[in-house]
Amino acid sequence: MEWDLGNFINLLQAQAGNPFIIMGLIIIATFILEDPATVGAALVAVEGLIDPYLALIALYIGIFVGDLGLYGLGRLSSKYWRVRDFLKRKGMVATSNWLDGWMVQAIIGARFAPGMRLPTYTACGLFRLSFTKFALTTGIAVFFWTSALFAVSYLAGEFVVMQLGEWRWAIGIGLVVATIFLPRLLKKLTKNMAFVTKQKAMTNN
Repeated sequence: MEWDLGNFINLLQAQAGNPFIIMGLIIIATFILEDPATVGAALVAVEGLIDPYLALIALYIGIFVGDLGLYGLGRLSSKYWRVRDFLKRKGMVATSNWLDGWMVQAIIGARFAPGMRLPTYTACGLFRLSFTKFALTTGIAVFFWTSALFAVSYLAGEFVVMQLGEWRWAIGIGLVVATIFLPRLLKKLTKNMAFVTKQKAMTNN
């Protein structure tokens, strides 16, 4: 059987009568890549396959649970004696104290910085920082960031549907791909620019 974009759309449309299945798929998608999942959920909502509010609820649940899972992974790792001994080193104690003092800023910053959520949230659990503070901060960050990204994607999706018709899914997939690769590309370009600037400074000296 040939599998193409049309078959994928038909699959989603077949589940339109059962929003809980689509919500489950959205939740699973957030565990893989949360920002692309948010964009994808918005586009699915634009197509009318799920109510936008239900799509948002699924995103909140999936992303928040994923964040708590990263914290739990770090907390679980801290129970092993080798890890405990490693955390007692002077440098690690200093890092723990710093992260404890800047925990809110670190959590919010990691939400927007590509690739920083895993090490930052896991470290919060590893250093056994306040779970209540972590959960409250990440919950607020998830609500605002996910809501904003979903709203922008939903409005853009409505425009795409009205203006581009049958091309809407191709453009939608392009948006998802851009969400995956653009932050990484920008991060790489920033590093390259910093390296070039450093080399120029060394040459001038």
